[in-house]
Amino acid sequence: MTGALFADRPYGPPAEGGDHAPRAPRTNLLLSASIETTAGEAPVRVRNLSEGGAMIEGAGLPAPGERLLLRRAMLTIAGTCAWRDGNRCGVRFDRSISVQQWASSVRAAASVGQQRVDAIQATLRAGDAAPAADRLVTPGKAVVINNVADEVAAAARLIRALSDRLADDMAVIAAHGDALQQLDPLAQTLDHLARILNAADPAPVIEAIGMDDLRARLTRRP
Repeated sequence: MTGALFADRPYGPPAEGGDHAPRAPRTNLLLSASIETTAGEAPVRVRNLSEGGAMIEGAGLPAPGERLLLRRAMLTIAGTCAWRDGNRCGVRFDRSISVQQWASSVRAAASVGQQRVDAIQATLRAGDAAPAADRLVTPGKAVVINNVADEVAAAARLIRALSDRLADDMAVIAAHGDALQQLDPLAQTLDHLARILNAADPAPVIEAIGMDDLRARLTRRP
């Protein structure tokens, strides 16, 4: 029996005896996120979410039973892959989460922005040299950076939605197959950029990027 039969259930297959295992109410949505597995980091989309699990889609998904870490902005939750069918899988979380908090990128972004401001203030209190004026992250600038990160992530989602729709048209694939294949790496690039903008410390986020060319461009020196 394949995971497709349970694609609307984050917790996966029915329990023994044919009865579905109880689960918390599920919220259907479309959120950009990423997963970390033994194979590395990969961008994913969260298609539905509950306090105890989620259904995600993307490339590089783990096999059933494998562990993973789901990340969205500064939020993370560990879990186990309950089932997998193609580019979708169900995740059972190790603990309960707040669906509202995970669905609200604004709240997560605001938290990151405040961390940036707090770090700068701590540096100044410690008597270290102040950052250059053009690199100082003021509260107003932090809000703009966070908003830019949200827009970049939204653009990635739109590109993926467009790619999925065009991929269903065989005429488009025949005429523009090579160009269509460029949409996915473009969306991945935007996902990485959004995470970098949302990171309190971008260096380790850049270092973890699996796209070698992008990582090299982001770490080049003037």
